[in-house]
Amino acid sequence: MKCFVRWIFTTMMVVIFLMVLAQGLVMGQSMTAVPVRSPIVQAASLSLEVQITADHWQQDIHIPEKWGKELLLEEERALRFRFTRISSNPPSTVYYHIYKGKAPTMFASARPIASRLIGAPPHQGQSRQFDIDFKEFLPAKPDGFDYHVVLSGLAAGGASSICSNVLKVSYKRQSVTKFPTPILRRVVGTRNALGQELLHQQTPVAMITQLFSVEGSDLDASPQETVVQFLRQNKVHHEVRPEHKLTRALPAGGASLSLRVPRSLSHGMYSVRVKSPWGITNQLPVYIGGNRWADVAHWQLVEGGVYENHAWTEECQGIATDGKYWYISSNNKERRALYKFTMGMELVKSTDVAKHGVVSAHIGGLDYFDGKLYVALEQPKQLLVIDTEFKNASLHQFSGNDPLGGTFAWCTIHPITGDLCTTKFDGASALFSYRKAADGSYVFAGSVPLAKTVTRVQGGDITPTGKLVLVSDTKPRGGIHVFNVFTGEYHGAVTFPVENGSPLPDELEGLAISPPGTAVVKGVPVNVHLILLDNDYPSKDDVRFKHFSPRNLGDLFDY
Repeated sequence: MKCFVRWIFTTMMVVIFLMVLAQGLVMGQSMTAVPVRSPIVQAASLSLEVQITADHWQQDIHIPEKWGKELLLEEERALRFRFTRISSNPPSTVYYHIYKGKAPTMFASARPIASRLIGAPPHQGQSRQFDIDFKEFLPAKPDGFDYHVVLSGLAAGGASSICSNVLKVSYKRQSVTKFPTPILRRVVGTRNALGQELLHQQTPVAMITQLFSVEGSDLDASPQETVVQFLRQNKVHHEVRPEHKLTRALPAGGASLSLRVPRSLSHGMYSVRVKSPWGITNQLPVYIGGNRWADVAHWQLVEGGVYENHAWTEECQGIATDGKYWYISSNNKERRALYKFTMGMELVKSTDVAKHGVVSAHIGGLDYFDGKLYVALEQPKQLLVIDTEFKNASLHQFSGNDPLGGTFAWCTIHPITGDLCTTKFDGASALFSYRKAADGSYVFAGSVPLAKTVTRVQGGDITPTGKLVLVSDTKPRGGIHVFNVFTGEYHGAVTFPVENGSPLPDELEGLAISPPGTAVVKGVPVNVHLILLDNDYPSKDDVRFKHFSPRNLGDLFDY
């Protein structure tokens, strides 16, 4: 009888032990897990990550969910992990193991401080999450140790298979969410403008007109979470969200975010920076110009004064202004000269160009920039630079490969880059730029293709915001054509009749753009000024001024 009772008792104990063991396996609490001292087969078929931060709001900033391969932990708590199946041959059952101290290099001999059953792996390309409560084996205070988590399973033949990367959790006194600071490395402006950063006030600045991009590291590309800020005097002036479809990863790492300049932004210098959930980047300078469309067709033509049979009207070639005075060039064979007039056309002074060493047979158009006049000369081709008092002058040659050859009908100074600019006289399909060399000569520096070819270009000017305005002496109608100086985009033209009379036809000559509020004709504020030369013989030529008033100053100056 006693033997029978012992047999019944022993049988019941075995059954209870097996039931408890089975329940522990089902609940994922088995301490036996994978036999870690068995041979190891390396087959990383799962990618393991830890949740660094959950999706939440921190004041007015949305912090999105973030996962990584490492975590800095400063208090004992539960952590969430996820693993993604990346191969078609995962183990049938997955376990996790936690190792304390240095990352184990031989899992067959290393002993984990904890092992648990997770369950079956997900389908390929999908993820599964699980939690580990580190309170079970961490001390109350950070101990300065690293803890490593790895996944394993059983491979074919029953050998243990390490099937994931090794993930590190550092239990130290550091912030849990210590992210890399995002860095703004470069602003890429209008690519047609020679594809490079241009100089503005001796500072390398990206010129941007309509589309531009910012490049850097740790920039969050999500348009819902990231904005690019325009600042003036360290105050946020405007915010723009990236064009999500144009966002791309860079080959060397980092990201490129593409943006569109809002038309409400006026021209001028700004600083830009990127504000993302991970922080705010450093600032870089940019210059905005030429981004407003010019409604040229609706500019108003205002007829100006008529001047007859003066020495300066004979073969009058060019006009420039600083907003206080007019400067006019004359190719009068009897006296090739420069003239200075008040805005009311009262003569102030004049100078023979021969006094300044000029021997060229033709004086062309001229431009005013930063207290000096720049005068185009032909036969031979040279540039005359002279102050507005006609006292100090210098002559400059052209060196190197020059696409214009010996022609040089007019010139203007790019108000942003400081380059000397001009076009061909006939068949102008590009704006050519020249840069002053160390020896004082001017060297070809590049060109911007123009979307429309213009014939018989007699003059031109560039506004401070990047509008290129050319005057075309065509018959029976001539006029002005407007382009974006950075991209060559064509904004349109406004024309009027030009007589092809006898014995000599009329000619449209120079062009000048005056600052806002400095010129009024017949009670109308005007900003674009042309010379129409009425060729006479045997008497001297006459000059008729033609002026244009844009419907909106923003057409020229982006106000």
